[in-house]
Amino acid sequence: MVTRPLPCIPWEAEVSYPVRSNIICAFLSLRETGFAFLFQDGLCQVWGRGVEMPSSSRVFAKTSALPCTHLEEVALNKPTESSSEYAAFRRKEGGNDGLESTMFESGGDVRPWWLVDLETLNLVHTVEIMSRQNCCYERFHDVEFRVGLVRGTTDDFSAWPLLAFYKGPYTSADERINFTSPSMILGRYVVIQKISSDNQALQLVDVKVYGAYA
Repeated sequence: MVTRPLPCIPWEAEVSYPVRSNIICAFLSLRETGFAFLFQDGLCQVWGRGVEMPSSSRVFAKTSALPCTHLEEVALNKPTESSSEYAAFRRKEGGNDGLESTMFESGGDVRPWWLVDLETLNLVHTVEIMSRQNCCYERFHDVEFRVGLVRGTTDDFSAWPLLAFYKGPYTSADERINFTSPSMILGRYVVIQKISSDNQALQLVDVKVYGAYA
């Protein structure tokens, strides 16, 4: 039982997130500078500063990083957003529908982006992309891959942790490229954004996101 003040998150306002596994809960606790966490029935609760009453029977597990034992693809057919769309047949959903016969293409705006909502917190390990193969593949260059916890109300993703930067340009011979963060990044959203000043389209034939679970 905790009978002394704790240094981080107020106990009275504990942080709770729906997550898929104990390993994600552990990483969330580390990110939130939590003293303790509890994973149960798909909910991760993280505690910090506050006082637990001596009569409480709650059991705490000390925060620790757990080993990654599996990776799975977590982005297939998940909700997407984009800065623009070129046409109805190149909509944002074409980026992660699992089909190489469809694609997403932005509509000519500067710094175009495409975002996928994984719907739950994941430890993002790898993002795999295929850009357009039959034309204009050199447009895929100066691209950032970032992972975020909270979507926010603006289209500024610069505060999200950077998973990778791709200078490019992409060629048809590249086909699929993997961008990996061995230490993994905890988040719910993955955004792919061109950061060059030109208005060449962002083109994504297929995007796969691989997350870790226990």
